[in-house]
Amino acid sequence: MKKNMIRFVALFGFVFTLSAVNALAQSQPVLKANIPFDFSAANRTLPAGEYTVSNTNAASGTIVVRNTDGNKAVALIASPFSPKNEAKQAMLVFHRYGDQYFLAKVINAGGWAGREIVMSKTEKRLSKGSDRNLANNKVEPEIVTVVAELQ
Repeated sequence: MKKNMIRFVALFGFVFTLSAVNALAQSQPVLKANIPFDFSAANRTLPAGEYTVSNTNAASGTIVVRNTDGNKAVALIASPFSPKNEAKQAMLVFHRYGDQYFLAKVINAGGWAGREIVMSKTEKRLSKGSDRNLANNKVEPEIVTVVAELQ
């Protein structure tokens, strides 16, 4: 009888935990955007196309960018930030250097306000400019935004 009670309590706890994790995962907002150019995220180049962006773990700052075809995905480490003005529209912000685009920020009009992506080594190199002998030769990227919709 005591063994059965322990099994029941363990099983109930396991089912409760799974339900809580599932509910938490479903409550996280997902953004969807059609990105018309190839771009880099976490040192990987992703092709133009339709993507979803989800905040998988608010505590760790991990977000996942996934091609809606399901064949390309990348997990990114991002830190929270608050835009200067309240966002009226969800959007993805890219830094452009020449013909190279880097995902820089994800801004949501509701839920988590924004995440700033950690700059990759390639973007850091491009942002420093081509002439390493000049002091303060920092190159400012062109800011490109892509409107996203909340799913």
